[in-house]
Amino acid sequence: MDLSILLSGATGTATGLLGGFVLGAMFGHKLTAGVLTVLHGLENRLLTVEHALGLGAAPKTEKAKPQANHPASGARVQSVQPSSGVKAPRLS
Repeated sequence: MDLSILLSGATGTATGLLGGFVLGAMFGHKLTAGVLTVLHGLENRLLTVEHALGLGAAPKTEKAKPQANHPASGARVQSVQPSSGVKAPRLS
């Protein structure tokens, strides 16, 4: 066999594999996100049925409440003032 035929076949195979890898990387994330959304919905339905039959715990639908002192919560954050008897060290 001629060397150029082998190289062109190997080049074509490598190009096909690289193209498949790129397409898989681009669309794999969308596919995974869709499948996980469907599985999460099925899990919630199953937990609801189990709870209705008295077989399991109540489904967790309550969202976490923001902390009162967290700046993103919208609550008023109290600033910390140093006491009058304590002085900060001087930096030179």
